[in-house]
Amino acid sequence: MKLTNFLRVGRVMIVCLAFLLMTTGVVVSQGISTTTVQGTVYLANGSPGAGTLLLSWPAFTTANNQAVAAGNLSVPIGTDGFVSVNLAPNLGSTPAGLYYTAVFQMSDGTVSTEYWVIPAAPSAALSTVTAQVMPAAQAVQAVTKAYVDQLIQELENSQLTESGGTLTGPLYLSGDPTVPLQAADKHYVDETFALAVPLAGGTMTGELNSPDVNGVGSPVAGGAQSTLQATVNANGAMVVPPGYAGTDGFTNANGEYVVDLRQGVSQQFERNVKEFGAVCDGVTDDTNALQAAINYAHTHNVALKIPQGTCKTQSLNWHGESISGISKQVSALMGFPGNDILATVADAAVMPQTRIHDLTFLVDQSLDVSCTPAMGRNAAGTCAYNRALETNSIFSSGGNALTGTNGAGAGWAAGNCAIAMPATTGAAGNGLKLAVIDNVEIATTGVDPQQANYPGAHSTHVCGMYMAQWPQWSEFRNIDMIGLNTGIALGMPGNGIPAGVTADANRWQNITMQVTHGFTTVAGSNNVMDNFVVQASNSSAMGEPPTGLVLDFAKAQQGWSVRNEVVTPTWIPVQPKLTVTASGGAVTGIAVGPEHGLGFDPYGSTVAVTFSGACTAQANANVSTDGSIGSVTIVAGGVGCSGTTTASVNAPGTWDTSSAVNLIAGSNLSFVGGSLQGGNGGYTVWNATNSQVSGAQMTGGGVYSTGISYPAMVLNDGLGSLNGNSYTGSANKFQQIGLTGALKDN
Repeated sequence: MKLTNFLRVGRVMIVCLAFLLMTTGVVVSQGISTTTVQGTVYLANGSPGAGTLLLSWPAFTTANNQAVAAGNLSVPIGTDGFVSVNLAPNLGSTPAGLYYTAVFQMSDGTVSTEYWVIPAAPSAALSTVTAQVMPAAQAVQAVTKAYVDQLIQELENSQLTESGGTLTGPLYLSGDPTVPLQAADKHYVDETFALAVPLAGGTMTGELNSPDVNGVGSPVAGGAQSTLQATVNANGAMVVPPGYAGTDGFTNANGEYVVDLRQGVSQQFERNVKEFGAVCDGVTDDTNALQAAINYAHTHNVALKIPQGTCKTQSLNWHGESISGISKQVSALMGFPGNDILATVADAAVMPQTRIHDLTFLVDQSLDVSCTPAMGRNAAGTCAYNRALETNSIFSSGGNALTGTNGAGAGWAAGNCAIAMPATTGAAGNGLKLAVIDNVEIATTGVDPQQANYPGAHSTHVCGMYMAQWPQWSEFRNIDMIGLNTGIALGMPGNGIPAGVTADANRWQNITMQVTHGFTTVAGSNNVMDNFVVQASNSSAMGEPPTGLVLDFAKAQQGWSVRNEVVTPTWIPVQPKLTVTASGGAVTGIAVGPEHGLGFDPYGSTVAVTFSGACTAQANANVSTDGSIGSVTIVAGGVGCSGTTTASVNAPGTWDTSSAVNLIAGSNLSFVGGSLQGGNGGYTVWNATNSQVSGAQMTGGGVYSTGISYPAMVLNDGLGSLNGNSYTGSANKFQQIGLTGALKDN
């Protein structure tokens, strides 16, 4: 009910649903005993309120058998809120449940209704006559909180609640349960367990059937899964366990999924490395899981699958097992610093018919383990791997094909690789046989230690494929190599060429490289190279010129067919720090350091220095054999120079460009189309016999800073050959080669 008025004793008046009263206009008879009901009425704001009290009642008989006719009465409420009225008592009257209806119409416009029960007493206060229960005739009967609380307490003391309780008597159920979660009676439990076979044993009178597990039932003799054929037909898929002893076969016309795990049975699927515990999140060391997978694949002659993700690993002992991913840049194997990823044991036997496809290799470049001496700005590499390439050749220190000089030591070396197949004696024969490596990417991970100071540094000699165990009858296609020092190298075994081992009949197709050294081989006959692109750039942290195609093998190696080969060399210089001292407008000294630069042409001897502004001084920078600037000689002090004058070495053609980019040896070679050497600078050394070049561009060559030119192609008499053979250079045919530089015949 709506709160509108207050009584002096603190009573709160509540508005309820009004119900229709039938009024008769009859007043209380004079002979009936009455009770004086009185009190003060308050408005909602707490002040006494004036108004009118409208009373009505139905006919009833008092508890003293005095008949009261139905009637109504209007009583004024004084300005002080006081009201008084005499009414016959209806407490205990008949019929039961009848009330006085009191309607307060107040001066502030509010109206409220109460239902009164009048006791048989001389007087009663307004606060004591209001009924706690609405008349039954009302649509909704409202009760007070005290009334409800009393009933709830009585119920709680006599009923079980949701939280539980204790029955003091028996609970009788109407019957046995028929659905789950129904309570069971003693009869049901006794009947059920009477059918059970005790653990101590008993006699079964019927068939023992086992339930389905994940939708597949256990085989029953003579049942649906007692044979392989019946199992395929019944389930639509089948796994044959390793211990299956049956000799029956099956046909699978609908191509249902079948896995046969029996020993000695040819496997028709790849095992995912996650089955062996690999996480492949790019952080967890998955070495143990991957090695376990490789060992299993080796024993059971199955292939391995790399899932989506990056499996991080230390060097894995690989025997040529087939490995595939979902796609390159989706599935990856990532090495730790200084570690190969897949590596065979030197001179160990390798499985034939290897397949590696749809996979990315990430070789960590943060540690140099190539056993390389300090070069340029690079520290010497540790000797975890000793994979020297082009030893005592024109690429070695002091070597120069322009002057007919072989150098000493390794031209460069390979460090940790994506695939490494070392050899010492070659006793195990060839490495990969009838193999296919397809749709593979090899890139770097980690930070090169020289990268912060020398952008473009490939200082740690990471490589793509190093194969001193030479491949044979294999295909390498659709391979991308990015950011490596060495792309592909078929190196020389430690003890020289083993008897009876060749690198014949391989195919290299659709291979792109962004490396320092592209493709290098010391052996191979009847190989095919098609669509081979090398973007070779020197490392800005080392004195290693870039190389593209180095076919440096003995005269007996022959029959290579090279189509659409593209080699584009790029030289990256490092400027020296030159500090100018001037006096009286003339340059008096130029200090070099702490940076001495790198990548300048050591064959030019000196490089002109350029001065800023109006300074007319002349000076030459002296180039050291490692391509750095050792000192600067002032030719003329000039005028217009000051302490703010800057000096630089930026003359065109002074980068390390007069170096061999390609070395072609062997016999009966064929080059068709492409650009064997593109861009400016560098040259190709041709040591091949009975060979031809047709329709291939041969740019290169240049001019030293001293004004002396050098050629784009050098024809040598055995110079640069790793195997020391002497070539006459005869019977070669060069047709439409687009030679833009000079030709030199040594």
